Amino acid sequence: MAFQIIHSFEKFINRFIYTGEYEVVLENCLKELQKMKIDGIVININTENGYLESKRNWDKLITGMRIAGKLGLRMWIYDEKGYPSGGAGGLVLRDNPELEAKGVKYHGGKYYISNIYEGSHAQRNFHEKRRYINLLDSNAVRKFAKSTYSKYMKKLPPDNFEQAEAFFTDEPSLMTVVTQVLDSSIEGDVPEMLDGLLGKKIPVHDEPDPNVPITPSIPYSEELNRTYIEKYSMDILSVAPGIFAFKEEPSEVKCRFWETVAETYEETYGVILSNICKDLGKKLTGHLLFEETPILNTAFHANPFRVLKHFQLPGIDLLSNIQEKISIFGHKMVFSCAWQKDIKGIMTETSDFFEYRMGPKRPTKYRKIIAALYRQFALGVREFSFYYDFNIRKDKYGEIAGTIKNLCDFNKELKFKPDCAIYCSYETVWAGFYPSMAKPFDLYDAQPEFVKRFEDSILERCDNFYKNNTQFIIMDESSIEELIEKGITQVFLPECMVVNKKLIEYSDSGNIKLFGHTPEYIYSDGNLEEAGSIKIYPNKDIKKTVLPFKYEGNMIYARFEGEIYFCFNPESATVNIIMTEGGRVFDPVLNKSRNFISGGNYSLDADCAVIIEVKGE
Repeated sequence: MAFQIIHSFEKFINRFIYTGEYEVVLENCLKELQKMKIDGIVININTENGYLESKRNWDKLITGMRIAGKLGLRMWIYDEKGYPSGGAGGLVLRDNPELEAKGVKYHGGKYYISNIYEGSHAQRNFHEKRRYINLLDSNAVRKFAKSTYSKYMKKLPPDNFEQAEAFFTDEPSLMTVVTQVLDSSIEGDVPEMLDGLLGKKIPVHDEPDPNVPITPSIPYSEELNRTYIEKYSMDILSVAPGIFAFKEEPSEVKCRFWETVAETYEETYGVILSNICKDLGKKLTGHLLFEETPILNTAFHANPFRVLKHFQLPGIDLLSNIQEKISIFGHKMVFSCAWQKDIKGIMTETSDFFEYRMGPKRPTKYRKIIAALYRQFALGVREFSFYYDFNIRKDKYGEIAGTIKNLCDFNKELKFKPDCAIYCSYETVWAGFYPSMAKPFDLYDAQPEFVKRFEDSILERCDNFYKNNTQFIIMDESSIEELIEKGITQVFLPECMVVNKKLIEYSDSGNIKLFGHTPEYIYSDGNLEEAGSIKIYPNKDIKKTVLPFKYEGNMIYARFEGEIYFCFNPESATVNIIMTEGGRVFDPVLNKSRNFISGGNYSLDADCAVIIEVKGE
């Protein structure tokens, strides 16, 4: 389905030319969206003049939700004053300053515990400089939910609250990575993608302290420390030198630390927030920060699988509509968290941010937007929340949203059918991760060679499997048993130095077959040891399901149970599809199907897609 992120109703109506009474104007504006085939909206209370505390703002929101509900629009509630989500616009730390994000820092030859703000994504983002809560602190996450989620329940009339299907959370993360300066104070070289921001002044909620050194750091909370002590009989500060050290060989102490962070983060954030949403009758949706690579995953989340698999509707952020810049790994990682929990698909916050908002305003062309959305559909997206500027595309916006609606409506019960899994060895990244001063776009270069080889290998394998239509999901150390229970028997190992011991045990017992590279170490329960002899099969032996059609040209397809195939042509030349069995072809642009017989041909033009449903003769 197609949602539009509009945030507050008051700001939304300012984008139209209507004048008159608020309720009449708002209804007309929402009807304009519906004419553009938008089915739902992502909304929140006005963030100005007393975020979450202004009676006037609550009254406006209630009125808007009543009108939107009358028109039949679906609704999600955006859970923050901008982003990153977690601080309730500063309200949590205003009343509970002790809940601020903390880390272990290294500076002046010493390791010490400190608040994390200066230099982090909390200070350096596009929205606002604002201190952030500690996601490794259960009390901090509960206070955020009480300040935001519970407040929406209490302030909205029951009918209005019931209309909202989900809470949309935006870019939460651990704050221990030094990020780029994004505003007019920037100095020195910047990545090309940030050039368009020079001169922008970002609002300040919490003034950074110029006397606080910006240093390398690792996540910390008392809960994390207690867990580490219970497991290893020593505290984090005492082992910090080993965690900060640069090593070209896997480190047991690094594995132990990052695994404990992943387990703690899952419990303090993923479990708590999803359970609160469930208790309120809502889905937890939205996306984390930096989904695109395992190194970024580790730096900001330790292991995002452990958090995302608790979301009732996990999601991804699409910032570019250029095909080559759309992360296969990032989408597949998030979709795999949903797939293992029998969730049919994921959501996306989708935009052409890099092409339109960050530089010269050159909005992406209609066909390229559709192609980007087709690519996301092939990678598992089923709920599309648009962050495009609809005002500059009114003539084509309905075609874009309508096509996606038709595609998602064709069969809401589509179940992806993978041939195999790729093992994402966070253990390899944990074992070598080097906490440095490197910015996110430079983190890769700062890591040991064996970590970089793993990242190169898994990203390349994801891209290759996608291009050659090997149907795959991604698995991590926390999902081994669940995926074996779901019938995954073929597992590809990228060039990873370390894997979880359970994976090898299941291979030895004949439950799975391992393909690809041979790991040198296995890790389990805090112990890193040499792997020994492991049976690894060649890549060419991975079995793929035989297709019920042939095709000439470069085409991407995704296979679903019931002999249903989504077929997408991302190239410039027409693809010729030759049917070997009977069935029907559905065109999402025309919203029409036509039957075909064995031996029939279908021409799929560039940037176009169809669904093929095989019925047999």
